[in-house]
Amino acid sequence: MQNPNYSVPLEQGAPFVLRPADPGAGNNLAILVPNHVRWLIHYLTFTLTTAVGGAVRRPTFRVDDVTGNFISFEANATQAAAIARVWAFTPQPAPTGTTIGGNLYASMPENILLLPNMTLTMLIQTIAAGDTITNARLYGRRWIERSV
Repeated sequence: MQNPNYSVPLEQGAPFVLRPADPGAGNNLAILVPNHVRWLIHYLTFTLTTAVGGAVRRPTFRVDDVTGNFISFEANATQAAAIARVWAFTPQPAPTGTTIGGNLYASMPENILLLPNMTLTMLIQTIAAGDTITNARLYGRRWIERSV
């Protein structure tokens, strides 16, 4: 069914891959959904490079609405210091915390709908000053209001 306010039918959405800028050493990744846009998130990937020393790191995929409420999906695995590893938050059947080909998988619900001004954050618990999040990719579908 075509909603006249959006660019494509609501049951379809336009496929997209978002490649946000790297947040810089020691910072978590935060992505704000623009005004007049809806995103249906299928999965998220990123590379976490941990600095030497410090505690193990545990990524958490978190969604904040505009009122400060949030839902989060914490990985059941951790990453030690001095390692670079690709993480994938996905609803795919690989058991959470599984390492396949050097990639670490964490589970999330299938299809997360983000509305305008919601914030998606990749929060690394016990992040160290030299840790970096790079090569983040957000995969999903989007709708843009026609008036934009």
